[in-house]
Amino acid sequence: MSYSKKLGLPTSLAENLARRAAFEELVGKASRRFVGIRADQFDPKLVQTLGEIGDFVGVDRSYVFLYDREAGTMSNTHEWCSADIEAQQSILQNLPIDVFGFAAEFLEHNPILDIPLVADLPPEATAEKEILEEQDILSVILVALRGREGKTIGFIGFDAVREVRPWQEEDAHLLELVGGILVAAIEHRRVMTRLTESEARNRATLEAVPDLVFILNDKGSILDFRAPVSSRLALSSDKVRGSSVWSIIGKEYHGPLALAMIEAGQQGKSGEFEYMIKINGQDCYFEGRLTMQKDGEFLALIRDITERRESEVALKRLALEVSSAEECQRRELALQLHDGIGQELTGLLFRLQSLGQGDDSPGIEEAVKILQRTMRRTQDLTFDLSPPILYELGLDKALQALMARFDSQEKANFIFIVEKAPRKLDDSRGILLYRIARELLLNTIKHADPSLVELHLDQDHDGISLWVTDDGKGMDPATRKSIGQQTRGGFGLFSIKQRIEPLGGTLHLEVRNGTTVRVTLPLCMKDDQSLLEATS
Repeated sequence: MSYSKKLGLPTSLAENLARRAAFEELVGKASRRFVGIRADQFDPKLVQTLGEIGDFVGVDRSYVFLYDREAGTMSNTHEWCSADIEAQQSILQNLPIDVFGFAAEFLEHNPILDIPLVADLPPEATAEKEILEEQDILSVILVALRGREGKTIGFIGFDAVREVRPWQEEDAHLLELVGGILVAAIEHRRVMTRLTESEARNRATLEAVPDLVFILNDKGSILDFRAPVSSRLALSSDKVRGSSVWSIIGKEYHGPLALAMIEAGQQGKSGEFEYMIKINGQDCYFEGRLTMQKDGEFLALIRDITERRESEVALKRLALEVSSAEECQRRELALQLHDGIGQELTGLLFRLQSLGQGDDSPGIEEAVKILQRTMRRTQDLTFDLSPPILYELGLDKALQALMARFDSQEKANFIFIVEKAPRKLDDSRGILLYRIARELLLNTIKHADPSLVELHLDQDHDGISLWVTDDGKGMDPATRKSIGQQTRGGFGLFSIKQRIEPLGGTLHLEVRNGTTVRVTLPLCMKDDQSLLEATS
């Protein structure tokens, strides 16, 4: 008996035509089945389709595997088995894709993997062969499932368990057609799932938004109002609607609110303002943002920023504590270098010099020179770690000494200019500015190749500033961009910015005939006293 007769495949022209019609009806039914399908209907409909195509071609098992690229695994998500064939789906979950390296790699570059005899698999498919033989599978055919971007998202396949099955062209064609329908359905389901999840997130976000929401007209009348449950403002929606926004905020803030409304009235603009009111004796701070919805009507979002203000104070305290702790470690290390290693090197130098007296040995002379260079470097390192002059004479004298050292060691000219001598700073700010100045000077030497470098120090009623100006080759765009993001290596402009922002500082970069980097810190203010006490 021929193989086609054994499977019940047609041999006459009439039978071929009838089977062709049945084939097309099967594919059409599968295609229609997934049009507009609900999410909860997808899985049973897919299993039904697998059963119909498996029964049509006379296989023992049909199934779908989908990849999880992030986890690096694949799972048998859907399976159909003919009568008396044991299901395998439960044991084929979260399998490493790498374990099926041969099959996975083949399907990445080919649409079909045809295995008429599992026993004949090549040595590189040993893993696949062992797993298939454990399931008593004799023949396999797999068709890759590819998403919209051409990436393989899994595969659909047939198994022959009862007897060896040389696969027909019709088998592969049917799998390809159904696979295409399946991919479209999967992509549709994923899109719908994302939309549903997005809608749910948006609803949850709106419900969780901590802002007070006002709809205002251009006269300041409140047309609509919504307050979150957590709001510390005890405002009744019924009483607020129809009232004036000017009655909610203090008179001293009417000007900023009016200006924000003018700014929001300009197309594409938003107006911002802040105000403070007392609630139960506590100073509570709020910030508002206004946008125009239509002519004469504004949307105002009012956010309670009281806790943020408190957090900013706590962050400032933490920044000062970290700076103080770092400096304590530096001073301890500098002390150990000076009193320990420094003295040991000095003693070693005296010993070598005494051994070399009357001896013309070049080895001892060279050793003395190396040791002297090491001592100078150790002294420089000790000074850099914790310069005594900074604590004894202040920031301006420490920076003057730093510039003098750079001027003596580098080929460029280094000039220190004091626009206005700063008053006695607290140690934390003075240390931070000294470290920043040194880092900026090192960066200039390393990257700008300057002939002249100036360090300026100035103080006004707002704060204290230092800036480094050079006549070097400027700064490339990638380095300028790195001010706002982490970069590899070094203290860097990003790190400087991160250190000064908690203290209210700013960093400004200007590239014109060289580079100027300006750092400004506010002066020690009244609310800093507790911070200084905490770090002293």
